[in-house]
Amino acid sequence: MNVDRPTAADPFHVRLLFLTTNRLRPSCRYRILQYLPLFARAGVEARVREISRAGESPDTEFAAALDEAASADIVVLSRALLPRPRLIALRRAARRLVFDFDDAVMLRESASAGPMRRFSVRRLLGFARVARAADLLIAGNRFLRQAAGLVGAWKKCAVVPTPVAADKFAAARAARASREVEAGREARAVVVGWVGSRGTAPYLSLAREGVTRALALRRARAVMRVISDGFPDWPETPVERVPWSAEGEIERLAALDVGLAPLPDDLWTRGKCGYKVYQYLAAGIPVVASPVGPHRAIIERAGGAVVPATRPGEWSAALERLIDDPALRADLGARGARFIERGGPESVSLNVCADLLLRLFSRLAPGGIDESLLGATGYALFP
Repeated sequence: MNVDRPTAADPFHVRLLFLTTNRLRPSCRYRILQYLPLFARAGVEARVREISRAGESPDTEFAAALDEAASADIVVLSRALLPRPRLIALRRAARRLVFDFDDAVMLRESASAGPMRRFSVRRLLGFARVARAADLLIAGNRFLRQAAGLVGAWKKCAVVPTPVAADKFAAARAARASREVEAGREARAVVVGWVGSRGTAPYLSLAREGVTRALALRRARAVMRVISDGFPDWPETPVERVPWSAEGEIERLAALDVGLAPLPDDLWTRGKCGYKVYQYLAAGIPVVASPVGPHRAIIERAGGAVVPATRPGEWSAALERLIDDPALRADLGARGARFIERGGPESVSLNVCADLLLRLFSRLAPGGIDESLLGATGYALFP
């Protein structure tokens, strides 16, 4: 074993503490919790603690978090732009401090009224403070690394995408294929679906006209399904409402035939990491997506498994073609699954991303991250 290049299969003795404001937040579920079994197998002791952002001075709860931070080798702060007194206290307690972010946390969300209201002096200053304080920043995509560069943190910011548990999706694909063989592939309607949260449900309006047009001509052969905690009200198109749950997420995704990923083009969405599209692809289903923000790179790299659509006519044409052609759906779905499962420096495979993180953590020096580990794009590179 090369001790300078640990992987998830190698022993790497370090104590990690992850701090999050919400264990149920996608950033915690996907960028922290799903790593823990792999870290444990690598000999890494990892703990997760919830903290509150409320208050300007450390309270009893935060003081306990500081005690834990002092006993950890590396503290990873997830997304939170802490008030200045709390950040100072955390920086003093932590031997090594890492800031992980998978959204444009320096901006307000797209739901804010008007483009200019997305800019927040408080958020920008909070991001600049944590970027300066951290020994290492881990961004979910290149755009976020560029944002780190604007506050002087380019050289200590790595890009590690939000990982997909490819093996779990592969098992769900196999189970679905088995069910379809038993039931007959033409025995049911084609399911066009979207998965997301109540907060991102408004993005569906971008595809509404095209979806309605495609399904109106195929009511007996196609249905619209939304997996979420909030649902659109489309009187012209019946929508199957399926409550989202962490336990059934993969199986419900794998039950779709075509995935939808509409997205507006603004600074907030450019900070998105395209995780919805990655999940669809891992489930072995073709995707129709807005060619904006993180989707652009995925469209270029996924071998045709993601069909771009902007105008209503493009949405309807793409959906009509996929609904009518099961062989095309199967072909594009297989391409997408292969794209997710392949390795490489920009892979979104859980195993690959876990290795990248462990290597970054192992090279974290007192003065910050070794710049030679980062390529021009920010993806961690190891010769």
